[in-house]
Amino acid sequence: GKRVEMDRERAVFQMVQHIERVHGLEYLAEPTVASVRYWAAGTTYWKIDQNPEECAAAVMQGKKGDSKVLACGDGHSRHQGWVEGALESARDAVDRLLKQAQPSWQILEEARPGESS
Repeated sequence: GKRVEMDRERAVFQMVQHIERVHGLEYLAEPTVASVRYWAAGTTYWKIDQNPEECAAAVMQGKKGDSKVLACGDGHSRHQGWVEGALESARDAVDRLLKQAQPSWQILEEARPGESS
């Protein structure tokens, strides 16, 4: 694909357009905060004082309120820089989506294995 330009305004414009196209939206407001960085190494790492388990869980839940965006990939996993991390994070996203789509009565039945109705 095309490389996102390093000019902040252009990069934000391109990202908003991409999100609109991918999600079939006619209009998406420009974000109030955006950061553009170029990573020469093309990889990511948690900060030394960060707990990867907590960080990965926070990314999966969304940082604010009831986020409907699930981020996945090795950069959002407990195994950054490895295919295993990308697959693990994709599996976690699918599990979350399936759990959200599951009727509440079915979740309750699964919580009580061995009981018959």
